[in-house]
Amino acid sequence: MGKRFSQRRRAALMAAVSASALLWNAPARADATWDPSVPDGSWSMAANWIGGVVPTTGTVAISFNDIASHTVNYDGSFATYPGSLLIANKGTGDAALVIDDANRTLLSHMNVGSDGNGIVYQNAGTVSGLTYVGSGSLGSGTYILSGGTLVPSELDIGLGSTGVFNQSGGTVGSPTSYLLMNVRGPTNGTGTYRLLGGTLYPSNEYVGGTFVQSDGTNFINAASIFERD
Repeated sequence: MGKRFSQRRRAALMAAVSASALLWNAPARADATWDPSVPDGSWSMAANWIGGVVPTTGTVAISFNDIASHTVNYDGSFATYPGSLLIANKGTGDAALVIDDANRTLLSHMNVGSDGNGIVYQNAGTVSGLTYVGSGSLGSGTYILSGGTLVPSELDIGLGSTGVFNQSGGTVGSPTSYLLMNVRGPTNGTGTYRLLGGTLYPSNEYVGGTFVQSDGTNFINAASIFERD
């Protein structure tokens, strides 16, 4: 009975996460879009955005469709809130967001590699909000955390596609916040989490893909769920 309840609860959670991840993944619906003619640059430069306005709210798309690699440095205001943030290159290249300032905070529903190739390099600062790494049928997302804090309410890796999360430092979650973490696979995507250092605080941790810990700390307490497909 308990097992069947766990499976039903898990199915409901997975359905809710899948639906929310796909609510917004197209730059056509963005309130602000990075100018694709600018290959690399800083978030704070108005000229780098279509319309010449630095986004501070709404839906934001950093999207390309080419063979090149592009990098956007997040140097926005201390409390910028894009609302939803898409990072993807729908060609064979990739689009990357770099966060390396300890004084920067990004509050967002972040979709890294939705039907394209997306990368986030977080070396410092604070990122919070729903976080999807690799989603859509053609997505490939990578999140590399070496420092700072990522506090998502949901962290979904490889939702219908390929997602990789490499943590060598910093903190994911917190002892006082709720974190639903899904490492997808093998039937609904390919997810990989590598804990190489730092600290991970999952509340509910579902692993159908690959979870490898070679260092760092994974705080799975009595209330946590660790379950494989």
